[in-house]
Amino acid sequence: MLSYDLAINEAFHQLMESDERVFVIGQGVKSPWYVGNTTRDLFKRFGPRRVIDTPVSENTMTGAAVGASIVGMRPIVIHPRMDFMVYAVDQIINEAANWHYMFGGRSKAPMVVRA
Repeated sequence: MLSYDLAINEAFHQLMESDERVFVIGQGVKSPWYVGNTTRDLFKRFGPRRVIDTPVSENTMTGAAVGASIVGMRPIVIHPRMDFMVYAVDQIINEAANWHYMFGGRSKAPMVVRA
């Protein structure tokens, strides 16, 4: 039986192996201090192009993920502290969630936001 954090880690590995478009972006994704074992060995296995460690700027990293999703990538945004994720709400609600409707259904912004 896997613990919760190792199950998430296994899911990340499976997703990233099966789809080259999937990448992880967030604060401390290379450090177990921030996100525990959930991103363990991802950087070592997939490198800096698919495991992007960002500075502390929730709005910026989420906006980068929205932009990447619009052009066909499949980002997984990690917010290590849910209480600061509110700074990314503009990108999540006004951009990612509305993108499909702003362009008459001809475009979408698929992404995963994990807190």
